[in-house]
Amino acid sequence: MYTSDKNEIIHYADNMLHDAFLYLIAGIACAAFGLIYELFSHEVYSFYMIYAFLIPLLPGTFLNLLIVWLAVKKEKQLRIREAAVRSAVNAASADVRNTGDAAVQRVVDAEFEEDIDARYELSNEPKTPVNTGVFFPGPADSQNCVRNEIAESNAGTGVFFPGRFTRHAWNSGLAALTAGSLFKGVLDIYGTTNKLIVVYPIAAVVLLFAAAASFSLSYAAVRRMRRKAEMTAA
Repeated sequence: MYTSDKNEIIHYADNMLHDAFLYLIAGIACAAFGLIYELFSHEVYSFYMIYAFLIPLLPGTFLNLLIVWLAVKKEKQLRIREAAVRSAVNAASADVRNTGDAAVQRVVDAEFEEDIDARYELSNEPKTPVNTGVFFPGPADSQNCVRNEIAESNAGTGVFFPGRFTRHAWNSGLAALTAGSLFKGVLDIYGTTNKLIVVYPIAAVVLLFAAAASFSLSYAAVRRMRRKAEMTAA
């Protein structure tokens, strides 16, 4: 039960770390491009060119590293919880073996299975975790459904991670914003203008808004699922 959740979180963290590395490379490339380009600009400079590297660096690399840190922290919590569950089950089994009461052993096993099954609710797929502390949302990921992980046993607190659609829209928005900034810098250095430059910020705003909307809608969907699960359990 916990092992699959941990593996999924580790896989997700690996993907985000890969994205962070790509953003770092993009930031370095933008900085190098701006530096080399302005060496031959005859002392004509553009702030759009100089600071373009900050776009992939700040909302790209640092944000992804923050998500990786949260994922690793959550995986550690699951590992500690798994060890506690195993210790409790082993202790209960040892007590039963000491008493030699086979009937009590069956009761303990049945209650443990019920405790595990109570964490799941049938949805589109069998044994889909519902009331969770870690979420991997994305309206376009799988039939507009969210995937989630085991809940915190008491307070139900957790960390909400962006899903595939949210990440792709966010990445595309940052790419459009970076390209637009570099293009604007080139035009400023050449001392000319282009009406099509407005396409870049518009596209960036639309994509970033889509990412934020996807994240918010997925979060609201998960909250509704959690409330429904809590009402059902009560």
